[in-house]
Amino acid sequence: MLVVASAQASIVERALMPGEVIEGHAKYEDECDRCHLSFDQSAQAALCANCHEDIQRDLDAKKGMHGRLPNTECRDCHTDHKGREARIAEFDQANFDHAQTDFALVGGHAQIECADCHQQDKTYRETPSGCVECHRDDDPHKDTFDDDCAECHVAEDWLTTEFDHSLTEFELLGKHADVGCNDCHVEPSTKVDLDAQCVACHRDDDTHKGAMGDDCAACHSETDWMETRYDHRDTGFALLGKHQKIACIDCHRSASDYSGLKQECASCHSEDDAHRGGLGKACGDCHDAKRWDSAPGFRHDNTDFALDGAHRDAQCASCHADAKHFHDTSVACVACHREDDTHEGRLGEQCGDCHSTSKWDASSFEHNRDTDFALHNAHAEAKCADCHKDGVERPSGPRSAARDCVDCHVDDDPHENELGKQCADCHTDVDWQETTFDHARTVFPLIGAHLAVECQGCHLDATYRSDGQDCVGCHREDDHHEGSLGSDCAECHSVRDWALWEFDHDRQTDFPLTEGHRGPPCAACHRGDDGLRSKLDMACASCHAKDDPHDRQLGNDCASCHQTTTFRDLRPATQRSKP
Repeated sequence: MLVVASAQASIVERALMPGEVIEGHAKYEDECDRCHLSFDQSAQAALCANCHEDIQRDLDAKKGMHGRLPNTECRDCHTDHKGREARIAEFDQANFDHAQTDFALVGGHAQIECADCHQQDKTYRETPSGCVECHRDDDPHKDTFDDDCAECHVAEDWLTTEFDHSLTEFELLGKHADVGCNDCHVEPSTKVDLDAQCVACHRDDDTHKGAMGDDCAACHSETDWMETRYDHRDTGFALLGKHQKIACIDCHRSASDYSGLKQECASCHSEDDAHRGGLGKACGDCHDAKRWDSAPGFRHDNTDFALDGAHRDAQCASCHADAKHFHDTSVACVACHREDDTHEGRLGEQCGDCHSTSKWDASSFEHNRDTDFALHNAHAEAKCADCHKDGVERPSGPRSAARDCVDCHVDDDPHENELGKQCADCHTDVDWQETTFDHARTVFPLIGAHLAVECQGCHLDATYRSDGQDCVGCHREDDHHEGSLGSDCAECHSVRDWALWEFDHDRQTDFPLTEGHRGPPCAACHRGDDGLRSKLDMACASCHAKDDPHDRQLGNDCASCHQTTTFRDLRPATQRSKP
């Protein structure tokens, strides 16, 4: 009965089959129980796994695309009974997220096509994930290293490496960190173990040609091959001063061997020895390594001639003409300064009596103390030869400079000796051009605008003679009265400004100016040949005859009726005088 029931169920299922299965499942189309368990839909996934064992292994291991999927049924993605030509295992390549697999696409992998890795004759899951499977032809190491290329290479760029060389016995420091792998790993490129000695790479760079051994690092550094870190103190000859800055080859002329070099100064400086061996070979007694052309070790104070003042700055050869022998040099001043002696030997050879070593052209001679002509102001700035024309003599000598001002300043005297020799009466020794002359002590004190006038403005020549003290002596050309009012200009004009005048017509004449008479200019009334000095008829008609409409029928006393405000105005009747 069970067998019959099962057969009947199979017949029912076939009758209810929704369509043909795909080509791959066609041979099992009559065996529904291989994929379906009657009345138990949940058992279908397990039946799929019976045939697709590799998928089941991924599911069990939770790897690969199927192993990483959430709990889903096979039929959710692979639905059969759609016909022989149906493709139930295809998916959208363009939008597929490769991160759902065990091989996420990053870096350069994200830019390639699916077919670059997945071959047509293999399923996607059969594609290997090892680097060498795709990059075997790109591997320059030729299987020397294992297949884990990612230990050194990165997915962004196959030629970019991130190998940590410090994990080896030769950490890359200094310039070594900047070189490419092939610069050291030359032939073959697959060779891993290299000789760690410097000469393995730098034999051609070894200027010593092996004479100094193979331990290059004892002197050179990986920062710069040309830079050395050898401590020269280990030789017993410490490099000091200028010795620190010179190249090794400057002393060690043979680059192949730096040993056995003599340490005496003369071994290098024999040609620089200005003494030509005359002072021996102990150059260090005077010279040091900082500066060959100076001798800081030598103490001149230990000789009979201590150096002070400007002598301290002088070069040795300035006094010691024979550089070979510095002995027996004269200590007399004239031995070096004979050409500098402006006295030409007249004052002897004891230059130190007046001069000092601080400055040759200055002396300790005090003119104020040692003579009766004290030097003040500008005189103190003058040079000796400015006054002592024929050479400076001793204060007690037979000749001395004259003391009168004109003896030195005769050429500067613009007065041509007309004012005498007492220049100091007006001039000072502060500035020859400046004077102390007080004009107020004369009969013509300077006031007003006269204070601003230069001496030459009135005194036409340097003798300071003048044409008198009358105003016209200087202002004749300014007198527009042309002398008609005399020479006493001060009666009207002021020294504050020539154009100002202060004539009081009301006080100084018998005709006070009132009202309309104040406006007209002087020449409006004073028309005579004598100008302003002309005597005028004070009758109104003398000026206003043409203005008299009465034609003099009423007499000449116009003021009896008319006012001075304006001629046409009449006085009030109460103020008029009877004719």
